[in-house]
Amino acid sequence: MSKKIVAMLMAVAMAFSLLPVTAFAVGEESNKTYDDKDTATQETGVTASKTASANGDETYTITLKVDGTTKTETGKQNLPADIVLVVDTSTSMLDRVGKGWQSTTRLAIAKTAAANFASGLMDASNAIRIGLYDFSGSNRTNEPLTSNKFTITQAIQNLRTPEWYNQDGTNYTLGLTGAKNILQASEEGRQKFIVFISDGVPNHGDGIDVSKSLIKQGVTILTVGVDVDSSGAKALKKISSKDKNDNSYYYSASTSGDSGKALDVILAEIQKEIETQIHSGTNAVLTDVINLDEFDLVSCDTSKLKLAEDGKTLTWNIGTIGSETQTATIVVKPKANKYGVLHTNENVSLTFDSTQQRKKVTFTKDAIGDPTITIKQPEQSYTINYVWGDGSTQRHLLETKTDNGIIGESFKADGTKTFGGYTMIPGQTLEKEIDADSANNVLTIYYRKNLTVTGVSAEKTILEHNKS
Repeated sequence: MSKKIVAMLMAVAMAFSLLPVTAFAVGEESNKTYDDKDTATQETGVTASKTASANGDETYTITLKVDGTTKTETGKQNLPADIVLVVDTSTSMLDRVGKGWQSTTRLAIAKTAAANFASGLMDASNAIRIGLYDFSGSNRTNEPLTSNKFTITQAIQNLRTPEWYNQDGTNYTLGLTGAKNILQASEEGRQKFIVFISDGVPNHGDGIDVSKSLIKQGVTILTVGVDVDSSGAKALKKISSKDKNDNSYYYSASTSGDSGKALDVILAEIQKEIETQIHSGTNAVLTDVINLDEFDLVSCDTSKLKLAEDGKTLTWNIGTIGSETQTATIVVKPKANKYGVLHTNENVSLTFDSTQQRKKVTFTKDAIGDPTITIKQPEQSYTINYVWGDGSTQRHLLETKTDNGIIGESFKADGTKTFGGYTMIPGQTLEKEIDADSANNVLTIYYRKNLTVTGVSAEKTILEHNKS
C-alpha cells in the first residue's frame, strides 16, 4: 500500500475520532402526525392536554399540560438511555472496612452496589443499555453497552485491581475517555449518562477537559466519592454535570454507612435521578390559537407563552419533555351574548422530536383536547293569566300559567284555549318578549261569558250583557 493511501486512511480515522458521541446516529426524516390521544401516548410516551375550569367571575382558566409518561403496558418504562459505569479499581479500593469477620473491601462493596444499580435500572426499563469501564493508572475491564443483565452484572463481579505497581494510580482522564469511547455506539435520541465512582484524588489525569467535552455533547456525568475527603470531593465536582440550579451531580458515599449514606443507597438515588431525567422528546413547541369569535383573551402565562401579532396565537417553546409535568395557563372570558357550547380554541398542536419514534411528531387538537364551555342563556319567569273581563278589567281568574324562558325570546298564550261558558275576546295580543324583570312578563288574555237567551230578543240581551 502506498504511503499516500496510508496517509489518507489515517486522516479519515483521525477525523472520525474527533466526532461527537452522537455523530454516528441513525435518524428518520419523515414526520408522523397523531390524531388520537391514547395512540399518541402509547407510541411516544408523551401526554399533552388542554382543559378549562371556571374561575367564578365569568372568566375561565385554560390549562395546557405536557409530560413524559414512560410507563408501558407491562409495567416497565421506556427509558431509551445508555449508561456507562466507571469504577475506580486502584489498590486503595482493597482497603478493608468493618470489623472482624464482617470486614470486607471497598471494592467488594462497590461491586455489590454497582450490580444492584445495574439490575435495578434494567428491571425498571426495557430500553436501557449499560456499559462498564474501570480505571486506576490502567484499565482491565472495557464492557460495551449491553441490555443483557447477566452480562453486565458478571462484568461488574469480575472487576479487579492492577497486579503491578506501575499500573496503579488514579487517572480520571483514563476513566472518562474509556466511557466516551463506549458511548460512541450510542445512537441519536438515546440519552447518555456516566456514573463515575472513585475513592481518591487523581494523581494522573484530572479528567476536566474530557468531562467538559462530554457535557458539551449532552452527556450527563454523575460522580460518587467513596470515603473521600474534601479534596477528593472537590476533584469529583469538577468533572460533574450540574443541575438547573447550578448544583453539581456529586454524591458522597460511605462504604460502611457509618459516616454517611452507604454506597448502595447513593446508587439507588442515582438510579431514580436517571429515570426522572430521561426525556420523551426534545425541541417541543406547543401552539394554541384562541377562538376570538367567542372569547376574549384576558391574560396568559407570559413567562412561557408568547402572543403573536394576530392577538390569538400563543407559542410555548417547551424544549425537553421529561417526566416532570409542565404547565402553562391562559385566562379567557366569553364574549357578550355568546351562549351554548363554546369552543375555547380555534386550534392547538404540539410538535417535538420523539425519543421513541426517532422522528419529529405532531399531536393535533384531537390528540390534545378541545375543551368547551357551556354558557346557559339567562332566563326569567313569565305568567299568563286567562281571565273573564272586558279587555281591561279582570272580573274572575279562569286559569294562570307560570314558566321560565330565555330573556329576549317570546312567550305565547294559547289562542285556542277554551273554558266552559266563556269565549276568548278576539283581536288580543297573544305573544310577548321576555324581559329581565319578571314584573314585566305578565300576559293577560280576556274572555267574555257566554249567554243563554230565553223570552227576549238576542240582540237586546247581548247589549245589556255588554253593559254589565
